[in-house]
Amino acid sequence: MTEDDDAPAQAAEPGQQPGAKPLRMPRHELFAQEVASGRTKTDAYIEVYPHAAEWKAASVHVKACMLAAREDMKARVAYLQAKAADASVFTLGTHLARLHALSVAAEKAGEFTSAVKAEENRGKAAGFYPTKVELTGRGGGPIETRQTRDLTDQELADALAAHGIKS
Repeated sequence: MTEDDDAPAQAAEPGQQPGAKPLRMPRHELFAQEVASGRTKTDAYIEVYPHAAEWKAASVHVKACMLAAREDMKARVAYLQAKAADASVFTLGTHLARLHALSVAAEKAGEFTSAVKAEENRGKAAGFYPTKVELTGRGGGPIETRQTRDLTDQELADALAAHGIKS
């Protein structure tokens, strides 16, 4: 058997999504994971079969495409991509809706402190309460800046010495 043999794919069990089971060959499974994560087929192939890095680029590309074209591989990559997409669907909208539901539930239960806290967090998440950070210099005055390239060597040494830094 070669590294890209055409062994029959494992059939999905009844009620199981195609591609849900890891591929039988560990290198094929790793290839599917690499492709699903966004790597090119060629880069994924070289990752899985390092000796392919010594081949001509066209040869590696052909082998990578042949492996990616297998039905079990396509199903596995599609499954892994769908799982990754599901995991990344947490959005501001769902977060705000969840906080609202918590607020309503707390209010119905008579837990007004919790309801107010949920609404406060909802407002923060929506950007209604921006955090202000104000930077000031000594005594609340403006920050004094001076470009070091405008200083002569002696002026720089004197400024550093004033702060206890030896030059």
